[in-house]
Amino acid sequence: MTEDKNNLTENRKNLISAIKGKISIKKLAAIVIVAVFLWQAVSSAVITYTALNRNILKTRYGEEIIISPLSDSTYIKWFESKKEEETISFADGDFSAEKINNISSSHYYAILLHPVTAAPQDMSKFAFHFYDMGFHIIVPDYLTNNISYGVKEKEKVVACVDYINKKDKDARIYIFGMGIGGASSLLSVGDLPENINGIIADGTYIGAEELFKENSQSLFGCSYFPKIYFSSLYVKIFGGWSFAECNIRESVKQTDIPILYIHGSEDSIVPIGHSNDLFEITESENSDHIRIFAADHCQGLNKNSEKYYLELDDFLRETMK
Repeated sequence: MTEDKNNLTENRKNLISAIKGKISIKKLAAIVIVAVFLWQAVSSAVITYTALNRNILKTRYGEEIIISPLSDSTYIKWFESKKEEETISFADGDFSAEKINNISSSHYYAILLHPVTAAPQDMSKFAFHFYDMGFHIIVPDYLTNNISYGVKEKEKVVACVDYINKKDKDARIYIFGMGIGGASSLLSVGDLPENINGIIADGTYIGAEELFKENSQSLFGCSYFPKIYFSSLYVKIFGGWSFAECNIRESVKQTDIPILYIHGSEDSIVPIGHSNDLFEITESENSDHIRIFAADHCQGLNKNSEKYYLELDDFLRETMK
């Protein structure tokens, strides 16, 4: 009898120990899950904040995003000597722009949109080329410190177009955008009037979510999954926009504006496959896709200026009307 009681007591102790062990494992598992969740949430927030903060991108990743300057001192001096400051209004306030009026009586205008790590004066070489062809030039300072991959920036593109049309009822307009500038242009097509002759998009992407996936590893050294979900929530809460709104595929499907896609074959920030995909679904007449061999992101003109200008000028001649 005593032996049976001892066995029963021992069994109870073993049962209690087993239950305690299970509880400990569950607690440990819960702690691990919470820790992983918090790590993913915090690291995603840091990465997303960095990816959307223009000042950080310019200082930390500028050399990776724009390998070489877009314009040299000669063109910048020309730009500075010609430009006039202008203030353009849109729904959320005002922004500044550099304006160059051509000496000709042309009604052609070029809106030049710089990439994320550049500034208006960096578009000097492009401004000179358009000016030489008789264009009036508008180079807006359209990016704030907190970027939205074109979702909010497109409003300033439309505002530039409205500004020109108020000045010249016979205006014929081209929009030339590099990187985020190209994305902003293409996202704006649904709000543009009929006097847009063409859009030139150099090194643009198919959407914010796809770009985040591409750059998670190359710039930040991590997998996009599951960070993409935390990042999507982050931009919704703190940016007031969503990855779904930056869907350039849908934009280009719905426009008849001619589009010239330019892309470097060795683009390390936005792989050339992005513009390949966009061109395949672009149905507007006189659209084209130009590949600049061995060029990195927005480096086509620096790599092969002869081909770049030749293809650009062909597109302009085809679409002038």
